[in-house]
Amino acid sequence: MGNAYEKILLIFSILVSSYIFLEVQKAKASVDELGYQVEYKTAENIDFDKNDVFVVLIEENRLDINKSIYAVYERKEIEKLKNDSYIIS
Repeated sequence: MGNAYEKILLIFSILVSSYIFLEVQKAKASVDELGYQVEYKTAENIDFDKNDVFVVLIEENRLDINKSIYAVYERKEIEKLKNDSYIIS
């Protein structure tokens, strides 16, 4: 019984992760709720050595960490955020 439940849970998790991934891929570059430009990428598609990006984990994929989804902000968007004194004091 436990194995069947775990398999069903695993399949459900994969389906949900796949759905989220496909939805994110449809709207790759968009604007977040605060009005800043953001691009959603999987971990395997981000150059983490690049110094001019800021990433925020959105959806963790525990089965394959490279498939985790991040919001990727470029430096110019972070500078805009810093200049908006009503957000950061």
